[in-house]
Amino acid sequence: MGLKISIVRKEEAERVAVRNNECDNKTRSEQSVSDLFLFFSFLFFYLMSISDFFPPKESKESLFKIHKSFLKLYKHNRYFESILGHSDDKVAFSAYRNTPSTGKYVLNKGSILVFDTVRINIRNAYNKLSGSFTTPTHGAYFFMLNMMTYSNDETTLGIYANDELLCTAYEASRSGMASCAVMTELRKGDIVHVKATFLGAYLHYSNNANFKGQHSFVGFLYKPL
Repeated sequence: MGLKISIVRKEEAERVAVRNNECDNKTRSEQSVSDLFLFFSFLFFYLMSISDFFPPKESKESLFKIHKSFLKLYKHNRYFESILGHSDDKVAFSAYRNTPSTGKYVLNKGSILVFDTVRINIRNAYNKLSGSFTTPTHGAYFFMLNMMTYSNDETTLGIYANDELLCTAYEASRSGMASCAVMTELRKGDIVHVKATFLGAYLHYSNNANFKGQHSFVGFLYKPL
């Protein structure tokens, strides 16, 4: 019996240690949400303690039911974070190239393609001057690249993360369209960009009434890890 109690206490201590570790690893924004929950919890108890403020029975019972439901939802912080817009869960960008306005744009092997016009840039993780996206948090990310060739020259562009090729778009026909997409796990501070791969790139002009946004680069955080 003593051994069984010792094992149970050890398991309970391990669970407490895990919970404490999870608490220590909370981000500042997550802690702010928790503080908000606790504030409303204490507010409920305070209102219930003022007997003259409510009719004796019905209001207190209703308030207690609301508080009980509130505590149940409080255990699922991610639910509240999704409603309140937890900033760490919102990362996205969409950019396209808006130059040149005529002719073709030649990109040598290994050169970064800069998408100079930004449509959306949540968390400002994409840099339109360097063409690089820097991950603000650890998670699973989705990226997609679209391009349009100018001539019959073979063109290859790739999405890279820290100089590791993730996917390749290839096209060899005049005014041909090509794309590639990938989902991958990235750590905070990883750098993602588009580069011309082994064949280089011969891209169609942009900034024209008939051709705009055909060279585009988009990405978003699918899920924090």
